[in-house]
Amino acid sequence: MSSTNVSPMGYNPAPYPLPVYVPPGHAQEIFLNRVGPPLLGVHEYIHASPSTTALPYTSESSGLNDDSQSPAGSFPVQSLGASVNNLAHSLNDLLESKIDEIGVPNDESEMKSMFRMFERTEYQGPESSTSLDSANSWEIPDFLTKRISIDSLQIPEEHRKYLELFDHDYARVIMPLQPLPHYNPAREILLTYANKNNYLMAAILSCGALQSFRKTQDAQDEKDYCSYLSTCLQLLSTVLADQNKISANVEPMLLTILLLTSYTAMSLVQKWRPHLCGAKDLLSTYAPFSEDPRLRQRNSYVVAFCRNWYLSIENIAGLTAPLGGVLKNDRELDLAMYDLPYTRAYWESMMCCRRDGFNYLYGYTNTLGVSLQKLIKSIKIVRSKKNSPSESPSLSAFTIFELTADFHREAQFEIISKTGIVPRTHFMHPDNNLAPPLGFEPLSPEAIEKVDYPDGTYDYISWYDVCHQSFVITAFLIITSDLGRIPKKHPIIQELVQRALHLLRFLDSEKMMRNYCILIVQVAVFHVGLNCVYDRDREFVTRYFTQMNKLHTASASITLKRLRRNWEHYDKMHDGDTGALAFEPDLADDDDYEDVMNY
Repeated sequence: MSSTNVSPMGYNPAPYPLPVYVPPGHAQEIFLNRVGPPLLGVHEYIHASPSTTALPYTSESSGLNDDSQSPAGSFPVQSLGASVNNLAHSLNDLLESKIDEIGVPNDESEMKSMFRMFERTEYQGPESSTSLDSANSWEIPDFLTKRISIDSLQIPEEHRKYLELFDHDYARVIMPLQPLPHYNPAREILLTYANKNNYLMAAILSCGALQSFRKTQDAQDEKDYCSYLSTCLQLLSTVLADQNKISANVEPMLLTILLLTSYTAMSLVQKWRPHLCGAKDLLSTYAPFSEDPRLRQRNSYVVAFCRNWYLSIENIAGLTAPLGGVLKNDRELDLAMYDLPYTRAYWESMMCCRRDGFNYLYGYTNTLGVSLQKLIKSIKIVRSKKNSPSESPSLSAFTIFELTADFHREAQFEIISKTGIVPRTHFMHPDNNLAPPLGFEPLSPEAIEKVDYPDGTYDYISWYDVCHQSFVITAFLIITSDLGRIPKKHPIIQELVQRALHLLRFLDSEKMMRNYCILIVQVAVFHVGLNCVYDRDREFVTRYFTQMNKLHTASASITLKRLRRNWEHYDKMHDGDTGALAFEPDLADDDDYEDVMNY
């Protein structure tokens, strides 16, 4: 079969399936605040809609034209033109790269059968009571208060195992930290929109097939993955070809692109960057990062979720990818650096973040997210200075001081303990019966986990604290080693390395390597690896990424190769050292590495 050409001119379509119907009997109620998000900064039992918590900016420029800023005007579809063209090219590039990687997918007859499956399936009955999100609606949509059962989805049996793998496995990869044991906002949003958008359903099945292949190495799973992906892009091309469909499909398109970005970032073929660019372009055009009241027409729970998901990926790319993320200039970086009450109100209401600011998709607080974006801005200055020494601005010492102060403040945040270990005397320790203080925001049972050590001792770890503190230590390592250029053997650097290893010492337990939360700390382990100078520490990092490659993400093998090359260069440079702490030049050109991030 030849690769599918996805372009804004369209794919010759057949009739497309209707959305999936979710019978009321298959929905389980989840008790959320139906009247809107909590009012920020007031008593915890008072609630208000996002409109009452918004603090509008007075002079925020959006980059959109005047028509799009008008509250009364309709959304100008033509303003999405560049985004659509870029998206079409990136989708086509992804499919070609996958066919190059895998070879020919399922034969043509099987592909036609798969495509007809999407055509024939009655995805939604006429009496469906599940409504999708809508802009300017502050009431929480039904799909965020009812857990969708996959038994309600009309998927043929031969494809069902991939849907189940997405449900039980990859939905947790997207959101390892869940606010409740059986409530994952990412799962509910993606499955609900897949019911009504066949290209998103195909993307979800391709994701499940890829997860199956990673576990079984079955060639059929890999071919099915490529076939689902091809079908997804064929279906999506029809939307891209019709301007009348584009505006109505921005939210499911965003979800599809972010899903493609996430599991492409975990694969051996790293084609995540064009998709992250596509998500950024669609978000910045459709619903800009701004609190200007003129630009709130397209705000919704799903747009807020997509912003959250996008920024979580963007920050990881900015911290770990050799070329950084896809925010290109100061203007884009400044617009992304926000902790807007309006957006945060949506996040809190759908339980994507806690009232104390801890963000489940990030794995750290919203304010730490802003500080990390400032740090990434400084990393870009250093990178541009390296590439164009005479033309680029230098990084100010006061910028480094400000960053250090920001992260010192973030290091004081704790939900249970900054150490990541639940103290024996703490009211959340499972071995005591102390009641939590009045006003303590409840934790999911999954927030605390027992870890047994080889010597027979054990600890209870606080995942929220571990994840947050791991990013704080990562930031300090970047400030001292990358921005400050302090030699890796310096006691300051090695103190940070040992502090990180102490925080993450439980990762030596085989049980821990089966927990989805370890995906969040890989950013910290990567930066610890970059600063390891002793074999015992490098062995810890090597074990971690070796297990990650087996259990979760194929990109871990690329990361480990990158680290080993770094260690080899460092050891050659310091062979025969007398112990002097000399200034260290760059060990290797990052351009030689694959464009991989630690997602």
